[in-house]
Amino acid sequence: MTISISALERYNSGVELKNNLLWEIKRFYPKEFTVGKEALDIINQQFGIKLPEDEAGFITMYIVEAQMN
Repeated sequence: MTISISALERYNSGVELKNNLLWEIKRFYPKEFTVGKEALDIINQQFGIKLPEDEAGFITMYIVEAQMN
């Protein structure tokens, strides 16, 4: 999954991206954001790492974009 690979690469490199749109993402896409948070749980279970909530926002936007296409 491309989303988790990019997040894992950032995590392993010690790079933490701040999602400046996180508040808006939570507000306008609550269902998709819930899925993004669930994806973080799966990543945590599979790889043993806890990614920041900002990553759930990035995942959410991938979901929203996929819905539009």
